[in-house]
Parts: sequence; structure tokens; C-alpha cells
Amino acid sequence: MVWVKRLGWVTVAFHVGIVVLYNVVGFHLSTLVVERAGTAGQSRFFERLRHLGHVTPIAVYARYTGIATGYGFYAPHVASPYVIEVAARPAAVGKCDTLTRPEWARGAGAVRYRAFTSTLRHLLPREQRLYETDTLDIRYTRVLARQAALGIAQTYGAHAVSWRTYVVGLPRLRARHTAYATTLIDEHGTTSIPAER
Repeated sequence: MVWVKRLGWVTVAFHVGIVVLYNVVGFHLSTLVVERAGTAGQSRFFERLRHLGHVTPIAVYARYTGIATGYGFYAPHVASPYVIEVAARPAAVGKCDTLTRPEWARGAGAVRYRAFTSTLRHLLPREQRLYETDTLDIRYTRVLARQAALGIAQTYGAHAVSWRTYVVGLPRLRARHTAYATTLIDEHGTTSIPAER
């Protein structure tokens, strides 16, 4: 009877440990949207945590229980229609590439990144807003979007030449076209990334 109790405690500890692991890694990924990672030691620590989350028994358990596929209280996060698009040029190559997400935004990182891009709703034109937006929120969102755009280029080791944000809209039933996009910000001439922030 004692071994059953101990097995129960081990099972609960395993489950809670995986929840904590994925939330810590997810929170760290969400901070990478607008700021650089810390010291090299800190980066190695979080890289090891991310690797631990991909070990087969942990990854399979997290996938089947919904821990690895959810956001917040295991609820799946709806994909964001907001896009940050960066025209970036690697230092050694003359041609540009179009980037739409940081290099780390895959798997759980993609969920966190799309959750971040949904804050771009503050930049919608007045006639498309569902509620009134404070001008301070608009200015703050513009700064975050610029930092995120520069960060996207930085994760690929490139320089941002220009960047823009837009929202993709789906047509209504009576619309004649299939889809449309509304540009929220369009900036050119961003040729370098600050060394320090």
C-alpha cells in the first residue's frame, strides 16, 4: 500500500514538473520577442531546458496531455492574423530575404510569438477597432513592434533594411475578393541593429 502512495507522488511530481518546465521555457521565449537573451550562461541554461522538453518520454507525455500544445491553462491559442514582416540582408550577402518570425518561434515558441503579435490590434485604423485604444497604448505598441522586427533580423544574423506590420482579413460572405491585408506600419531605411538595448 505504501508503494502505491509513493507511485502516486512520483506521478504527480512528474506531471507538475513538466508543467513548470514548459511554462518556464515558454516565458523565456516570450521575453525574447522584444529583448536580447542574457548572459551566455543563462542562454545555455535555457537551451538545456528546451532540449529537456524534447526528450521523447517528456515530449510524448506533454503532447498527449496538452501541456506542449496549449497556452495558459492548456487552452489552445487562436492563430493571430497580425504579421511583422522584415526585409533583412545578411552582412556578407547583398540580396534581401523576407522574414516573418524569429528563428526560435517554432512549436511552443510559435504559440507565444503569435500571442505577442495579437497586441498589434492597438494599431488598427479607428474604423476597424472594436474598442477605443489609448494613444499611449498605440505608441507603446509601435515601439514593441519595431523592437520585435529588429529582433527577428537579429536572430538570423542579418540587418533589417525595412519592416512593416499588417493584419490579414478574411472576407465576409458577400465580399467579392478572397482576402485582404491592412498595413499598420511601414518603415524603410532601418539599416542596422543597435548593439545594446
